[in-house]
Amino acid sequence: MDTLDLEHEAATSAPAAAPAAPATVRFTSAGVRCSAWFFEATSDALATGAGRPAVVMGHGLAGTKDSGLEPFARAFAAAGLDVLAFDYRGFGESDGTPRQRVRLVDQVADFHAAVDAAARLPGVDRAGSRCGASRWPAVTCCGWPPSARTSPQWWVWYPWWTGSPPPASR
Repeated sequence: MDTLDLEHEAATSAPAAAPAAPATVRFTSAGVRCSAWFFEATSDALATGAGRPAVVMGHGLAGTKDSGLEPFARAFAAAGLDVLAFDYRGFGESDGTPRQRVRLVDQVADFHAAVDAAARLPGVDRAGSRCGASRWPAVTCCGWPPSARTSPQWWVWYPWWTGSPPPASR
């Protein structure tokens, strides 16, 4: 059974009033524990009665979540999206050996596991959630729905092309 551990949770599933440190989340992918940050939305702009939509961010290739994803995650959170930014197995704070080895099939599996983990976070609207990415392993992942229990909308975004998150209207 997959695990999802929030190392610290917000007192409520309502958006926080001010930016705070992200919660550390751990989930499993093929038996390996992956590390993630959960940025809770700081706005109710996109909330519905079912919760808030979520974005999953994986740096891709040899990058890690602390290599530039945070400003984008905070911008998404300010726009009303919950964000899960994670390290692929063998990279950053995630477990796994060998270390620093890019293997596309593993990164795709990790992205699927991250999407499943995001759907289980408090306050997330699973039906309205989004799959986002910042590199090509997630392009492959987003080509078909993961083992989600709903039908989320899928999109892929490359921040280095624009330098900023896409407009909230997309």
